[in-house]
Amino acid sequence: MPIPRPQIALLASLLAAPATHADIIDFENFATPNTCVNYFQNFGVMPSSYAGFNWSTDFPFSGDSCTPANSMAVYRNTQSPGMSPSGYSTAIPQGTRAGFIPVYWSWGELRMSRTEAWDFHGASFAGIWRNNVWVRLEGYQGTTQTHSHLAILGAAGVSQQVNVNFTGIDRLVVRVQLGSWAGWDGDLPMTTIDNISYTAVPAPGALALFALAGGARRRRAR
Repeated sequence: MPIPRPQIALLASLLAAPATHADIIDFENFATPNTCVNYFQNFGVMPSSYAGFNWSTDFPFSGDSCTPANSMAVYRNTQSPGMSPSGYSTAIPQGTRAGFIPVYWSWGELRMSRTEAWDFHGASFAGIWRNNVWVRLEGYQGTTQTHSHLAILGAAGVSQQVNVNFTGIDRLVVRVQLGSWAGWDGDLPMTTIDNISYTAVPAPGALALFALAGGARRRRAR
């Protein structure tokens, strides 16, 4: 049975209309970090499936036996023993938690992905021990890179919002590197990430079913 013109118009508008509600990942509902290592006692290891995304990195977050390799950490907004002075206590823009991207010598990488398509709108970043850390954002659809943006942060410990418009991606890669030593205890481009803004993109099939169901209800009402 052919679809009536009003339903075709509705379907077209639904397929074309962008989602308007953005979700925020701020790590505030993360459990209290573990205390297995004195030096990193304010840190906790984030589950790989946190907030509906798959998370991974290239390096152990601290190189200690308590933290699995290729994991991401979340930490509280307090100075850790052996890390003062540093940007750890000031790098969270709000709340008490932030994600922490581990590095090895001069660079680090965070990957977050999900099966369904999503739009990435931006996040806040802060270097811990270095000024002017480079943050490169890359968006992918499968194995194809579709978006790229380079941001150079300011002073260490100062959170900076980076806004982009990566639409229809299924994977985000965040690379941190370079920067200049801020004169504090450490000298690595370790970086926090917080307030990740994204919008889930409804599958086209779901929108089509919604439109057809609406048309069927109206026909029955007649």
